[in-house]
This record gives sequence, structure tokens and C-alpha cells, in this order.
Amino acid sequence: MKKILAGSLLVLIFTGTAVAKKSVEPRAVPTEAGVYRAEPVPVDAADLRELLELKEMYIQKYDLSGIRDTTLQVTLRIDEHFGRDSVRTVREMAMGDVFSPWDSTGLTSLKLFFVPRTDSAAMLYCNLEGRMQVGTLLKFRKAEPDFRRYNTYRPKSFKTEGMKAGEKVPVAFFGAFWYDAELSKRFGGEPAYRFCMERRMDTDMHNEAFVRMPHYWVVYIGLEKREK
Repeated sequence: MKKILAGSLLVLIFTGTAVAKKSVEPRAVPTEAGVYRAEPVPVDAADLRELLELKEMYIQKYDLSGIRDTTLQVTLRIDEHFGRDSVRTVREMAMGDVFSPWDSTGLTSLKLFFVPRTDSAAMLYCNLEGRMQVGTLLKFRKAEPDFRRYNTYRPKSFKTEGMKAGEKVPVAFFGAFWYDAELSKRFGGEPAYRFCMERRMDTDMHNEAFVRMPHYWVVYIGLEKREK
């Protein structure tokens, strides 16, 4: 049975192209009337990102270098949501101090790597650069309407919010496409699926996607006073 990912097509074609779009001077210069030459050009980071996403591998990166308070540590929490009203915390831990006395370094960045393992699971690696990396297994759920195949998942970032000591803010989520019965009718009854099209999501999670998504994980980071 053919599976139609309406949202995925938009993500891969429009959003993906927008990420990879760059200003390049034309190189197909005519050598003679009506004859053109395709010149090879260097591959850049946007091209590599596009290649990874074709394999359903995703990277999100966040700059933490502005956090300077040496009395603080960075914490991590990952919540798994089943629809809008059911949630459980699957990981909560301290990841590292803002300042490391061992090598006299401050924070630089947080990186999230989403790496597929099988058609039913992926690994989420949270890397606090220079401090710690921890992996969490994300087990997928099967998709409507017949629940015969596992759902398709994508990550998105949240809009940037200020953060104070004692607070946690969501930075990213990894969510499932949702089945759209009305859209399926336009494709002759073939199952069709959508995904959120916003570039970044609201931190209060009032976007329609959080009502529609049947399953998703939210990654939070926080700041707390470090242990002495």
C-alpha cells in the first residue's frame, strides 16, 4: 500500500530546499553557441545536511556560549507525549557545569542527533559539548488508519526563549506525522499524512500540531545551581 506523506513532501522539497539554498554564480558558461558545460563545485554543509535528511538523520544545534554564571549547571529533561493529554518523563538529569575547572572551559553548544536504528525506533543523542553525551532510545508507534506500519517522525525547534536559573525551556521536539482522512479522499483513499509546517514552534505548545500529533518527544534544557 502506498503511503502519502503530504507534509513530508513539503518539508523535503520546500523546507529542505530553503535550507540548502545558497548564492552561486552561474557556471554553465557556453563554450560555443548552444553548448554548455556543467562545472563541478565544492560540497558544503547545507549539501551534507540534505544528504543526512534523505536518510532520516537530523541534527539540531543550540548556542549556549552566552551562559556565563559559573555557579550553574545545565540539566536535561525528555518528555514523551501520547496525544495531547498523556505524558511521561523518560529522562531527567544534570549534564554538566557551566564552567569546568578541569580544563578551564565554558559552555559552547548543545547538539541533538536523531539517528534511525530500525523502522520502529531511533536514538536521540544529546551532546553538551565538552561535558557529556547521553543517548535515549525512542520507540515509534504504528500509524493510523490500519496501524500496520510504523509512523514517520521529524524534529522541529522551538522559538527562542530566555531562561533563568531554576527554569526549564523546550528546545526541540521529535514528532509523528498525523493521518488526515479528508486529504486521503483526494488521493483515492490512499492513507495521507501531514506534519507541522511552522519553521519553529511556540514554547507554550498551542500550535495545532500538538493537538494533531499522536506521539512526540519534547527535549528541555534547564539551569540549576550546581552541587558544591
